[in-house]
Amino acid sequence: MISFLLLSTLALVLFLLFYQLVLEREKMFVFNRYFLLFTLALGFLIPFVELSKPFAPQRPVEILKASIDGFATPELEGANSTVISVPEDQVHRIVNQPDLGVNGTQVLIGIYLLGLGFFLGRFAYQLFTISKTIRTAEKLKQSGYTIVLMSVPIQPFAFWKYLFLSKDAYEHGQLEPDIISHELCHIREKHTLDIILIEFLKVVFWFNPVFLLYKRYIQLNHEYLADDAVIRQSGKVVDYQRLLLSKVNANDIYSAGFGSAFHFSETKRRLIMIGKQANPARIKWLQFAAAILVLTVLLGLSPAKYDGTWNMQATALSEQTGDYEAILTAAMEPENPYVLSLARLDIGALKRAYDQVPPEQRGNITEFPFLEGLAYEKLLELKGSDRASNVWFLYQTPPEKQVISNEVFENWKKSKGLELEIDGQKKEVNALDSHKPSDFALFEVRGIEERGFLKRRRYSVKLSTHAYYDAQFIRKPKKLNEVTLQLVDGERYVVYYAMSWVKMNEETKELEEYWPENYEASILHAFQMLDPKELELRKNSVIYDIGKQFSITVEKGKTKFFLSFSTI
Repeated sequence: MISFLLLSTLALVLFLLFYQLVLEREKMFVFNRYFLLFTLALGFLIPFVELSKPFAPQRPVEILKASIDGFATPELEGANSTVISVPEDQVHRIVNQPDLGVNGTQVLIGIYLLGLGFFLGRFAYQLFTISKTIRTAEKLKQSGYTIVLMSVPIQPFAFWKYLFLSKDAYEHGQLEPDIISHELCHIREKHTLDIILIEFLKVVFWFNPVFLLYKRYIQLNHEYLADDAVIRQSGKVVDYQRLLLSKVNANDIYSAGFGSAFHFSETKRRLIMIGKQANPARIKWLQFAAAILVLTVLLGLSPAKYDGTWNMQATALSEQTGDYEAILTAAMEPENPYVLSLARLDIGALKRAYDQVPPEQRGNITEFPFLEGLAYEKLLELKGSDRASNVWFLYQTPPEKQVISNEVFENWKKSKGLELEIDGQKKEVNALDSHKPSDFALFEVRGIEERGFLKRRRYSVKLSTHAYYDAQFIRKPKKLNEVTLQLVDGERYVVYYAMSWVKMNEETKELEEYWPENYEASILHAFQMLDPKELELRKNSVIYDIGKQFSITVEKGKTKFFLSFSTI
């Protein structure tokens, strides 16, 4: 919600600045009316417009320690490693969300609801005042509108299809025709709808002052439109300007905020605008500029396409995937954020959070393919068994960062014929002059041409900066690598989930990938039913039905062998 409000408000502020500095100064009132209404709507839609499919960021709730599987070592930390340390008490607060945070949220919600109730009540009272006046006052039906005669002296104002007039002034013919024409323009062009819309938004977002500004500009543009209609009809510019000046600070008690008052600052602007001449060529250019602005804001503020999800080091959080990622993170082993323990996993909460993730985003979150159909049933059965504490899900870990010596780096810079690639982009060798060895997290050197007579061997060097490393290995969604069961110390049963399954296509005679039937459910079922006493019997059994079998690797010390299991 906070990100929505920030993006929406920023967009609306940009639109208003452009309107105030550029469009409002020009005599293009119809375009300005629809620009204000369109950008008002667009400001709410921009946070939801996905020009590219975004990955959902995750919470930074685990500690990357220097000794985790060789991923980060003291040497690498000295080479500008990007490992982030988070105190364990902060980790606990983020994952479990203690009562203090919840109470704070409740206080904010309470304040918002109080404000909402107050402004909603005021809005309802204003509508009630207008409605009551229409019901009780004397009315005269006209073609396309109704005159409401008031018993008190007021300035004319319009609301929807009703024109409010002072009864005494109407009966004695004291109402200026131009003022009546002005208010009838408000009725014909249905300006009340614009005001009702902005008033409603002011109620819902009572804490946001940007809607006050929007209302001011929308109402003022309504006056420009009505003034222009009167001038076109009468052609008496000076007389009409004098008439407006005579109405400054007139009584506006009964408009209830929906009509137009004659205040000096707004009247001054109206007088200036009446005297301006329209420039068609300039107006066309400004309309084009407005379209460019709208497109720029749309592209700039719409959810951007991430290289992957923030994992341990991200600071942003997608509201749709945050709970899902937090629950998985809480189930990771404290000493290794890439090992998930089934015993620590809250399956019910994870399932509810997963169901809240839109289907189109499920490919962009941490992989846990056991939350649908038969696989979910087997997951619940295994969780309820005595083997739950012996089951782990291991995720692919990033490659170890490397350190480039100054000597090697200088040799690269001096090499002739060296093919250089930095962050996946071909570069000239002199591009290294703007870098230092510690700028890079990974490197790869390959020979591309053997040494020959009077020819040196040629090499290619591929370098990855720390930012590119993060984008490729840290921020991308974690992928499940293997599922492990350990029943006896030193003996593990492993399913390499990330392994590709291939078979020969009988028609094309080419290899193609396939997936065993009910693969995920079959893995969990096998782990629950597996009997170590039957291992010797299974060693000699082979299942030839492709697509209906999978294998489990048994590791005993340095010994490994494979067992074939049927899918369920």
